[in-house]
Amino acid sequence: MTDIQSSKDTILIVDDDPAIRLLMSHALSGSDLNIIEAESGEQAIEKYTEFLPGLTLLDVTMPGMDGFECCAKLRKLSNGNHAAVVMVTALDQPQDIEKAFDVGATDFMTKPLTWPIFSHRVRYILKANQTLRELSINKDMLANAQGIAHLGYWQWDFKTPVFQCSDELYRLMGLEPQQQEITYAGTLRRVHPEDRTTFMNAMRSALHDKKSYDVEYRIVRKNGDVINIHDRTDVAQNYGQWMLTGTLHDITNRKRSEQKISYYAYYDTLTELPNRRLFLEQLESSIAAAKRRNGKLSLMFIDLDRFKQVNDTYGHHIGDELLRQAATRIKNCVRLSDVVAAGKKEA
Repeated sequence: MTDIQSSKDTILIVDDDPAIRLLMSHALSGSDLNIIEAESGEQAIEKYTEFLPGLTLLDVTMPGMDGFECCAKLRKLSNGNHAAVVMVTALDQPQDIEKAFDVGATDFMTKPLTWPIFSHRVRYILKANQTLRELSINKDMLANAQGIAHLGYWQWDFKTPVFQCSDELYRLMGLEPQQQEITYAGTLRRVHPEDRTTFMNAMRSALHDKKSYDVEYRIVRKNGDVINIHDRTDVAQNYGQWMLTGTLHDITNRKRSEQKISYYAYYDTLTELPNRRLFLEQLESSIAAAKRRNGKLSLMFIDLDRFKQVNDTYGHHIGDELLRQAATRIKNCVRLSDVVAAGKKEA
C-alpha cells in the first residue's frame, strides 16, 4: 500500500451507476484528493480494505448488497471505525435517515446532489473526521499517561448524583472501568474511616463556598487494600453551570518511601534497632525522668569480640546476619520499657 493510498485524503465512491461515479469524481477533480471507485457493496469492502479511505461516499440503493448492509459491514472491520461514511440516497424519509445512522453512517446526502457545494461539503466532512480522529488519539494517549502516572480524573456537574470518571480512576478505586456508577455517597464509603472528616470538609467547602481544595486521604478498595490518594479539585463555571473537576493521584509508593526515610532517620537499617540519634534522644528523656523521680537508670555497652574476624573469614553477609541475630536475641531479653540501640563501631 502506498502513502497516498493510506492517507486521510483518499475518497472511495460507491455507486452502481457509472454516471454518478463520473459526476462525483469530476466534482472532486483538480484537488489533492485521491479518488477510487467501486460499483457494488461487495467491491466497496475490498476497496476499503485495500486503500483505507478517509471518506466513503456510499449509495444506498444498489443491487445485491445495499448501502445499509455495506456500511454495517465496513464498521465491523478492524479499521472500520476511524473513517467517515456518508450515505448518498434519494430516500429522505425519517426512518431511512435513522437507519443510516443506526448502521454507523457519519452523515448523509440526498439526491439530486447540489454539485457547486458538493466538493466543499466533502472537504468539511474530511476535516471534521480528522479532528475527531486526533481527539481520539489524544484521548488514548492521555489515558495511557494517566495509567502510567496512576492519575484518575473525575467531574461532577450536580445535574445527577453520578460523577463522570476516567477508566484509571475506576482502577484506583479497585473497580472495573465503567461497570458501576461512582457517586459522592459511594466515594465517601470508600474513604478510610479516619479520613472521612477531611474528605467531607473539603467537599463541603467546594460545594458551599465554591473553594478549590487540595487534600490527602486514604481509600479502602473493594479487596481491602488501602491506598493513599492526593485529591486536587477545582470549582469552576461552565456556561453558567457550576461543576467540580478533580484529579486523584495514587501516592501510596511516595508515602511508603517517605515513611521509610522517616523511619531510617531514627533506626539502623541493618538491625532495625534505634540508631545513635534516637538513642541519645531517649537517653536524655530517661535521664530527665530519673531526675524528676529521684531515681536511677542503667547504661550498658555491649560489644562483639573478634567480630572483624567473622567478616574477614566468612564474608560481610555472614557478619551482617550475625548482627541481626544478636540484635534480635538481646531485644528478647529486655523489657518493653528498656531501649536497645545500635552503634556504628566495628571491632
